[in-house]
Amino acid sequence: AMLGDKIEGVGIPKTSARDAEVLRDIVHPSHSVWAFIETPQSVIEVNQILQSKFYQVAAMGLNDLSMELQLPLDYHMATGSGAKDSPTADAASSASGVNRRLPLLYAMMAVINAARAYNVHPLDGVFNDPTDSRGFAAEAFEGKRLGFSGKTLIHPSQIEPVHKVFAPSEGEVEWAKKVILALHSSSGGVAVVDGKMVEELHGRMAR
Repeated sequence: AMLGDKIEGVGIPKTSARDAEVLRDIVHPSHSVWAFIETPQSVIEVNQILQSKFYQVAAMGLNDLSMELQLPLDYHMATGSGAKDSPTADAASSASGVNRRLPLLYAMMAVINAARAYNVHPLDGVFNDPTDSRGFAAEAFEGKRLGFSGKTLIHPSQIEPVHKVFAPSEGEVEWAKKVILALHSSSGGVAVVDGKMVEELHGRMAR
């Protein structure tokens, strides 16, 4: 390996399907290798990229991907100063109510699906405003609901909040305990917890 073992990992920007073959003899076996999925081509190739077993993490690069998809940087950018009453401003205001990440949903789910299929950790992309704690928390919760394992960060102030989001909540821990106990006490592998049926797949989730 050309890269020594003194670093924890290596991130591969704009990862493509051919990168694993080129890089396999360069990185150290102890390195955690991150594939950054941040181009339309890498989204198309994500299954080939992750089935190589070369990467441990698949991280969304949503800023670069948004640019290459030619998405607007922000729905509010259409409203210039002095144009608040214009039709363009009205349209932009209405569009701001649409989830700004909706155009990226296909790419995010493609990465999550491939990552889960090949036992790779999928990470959500960065939140660009470190001063907007509420916006960051909302986006982190959204990423968790979509199926991401975590989120890439741009500022130390985001570390504690992201841990709170992705760590199991008290309610989730309590539910997991109930599921494990109920299934352990069940003779048929099926039980009822809080009025809902649970089975072994719920037991695996709980553990």
